[in-house]
Amino acid sequence: MDVVVAAGLAILQAEGLDAVTMRRVATELDTGAASLYVYVANRDAMLEAMLDAVIGEMQLAARRAGTVA
Repeated sequence: MDVVVAAGLAILQAEGLDAVTMRRVATELDTGAASLYVYVANRDAMLEAMLDAVIGEMQLAARRAGTVA
């Protein structure tokens, strides 16, 4: 799942939200789109996992900076 999320985030950063599709992420991972459905139910679930990862990184950075208890 982490690899799928990382690929989605890389595409998001390079090409924007509209480019983050199951097919595009699968291409980035050199696999078929159907293979991704083992890890995520659909594009919305993938975007939600991506958002969770970003929020987690933000919280971790804030803790390291001492701005979150």
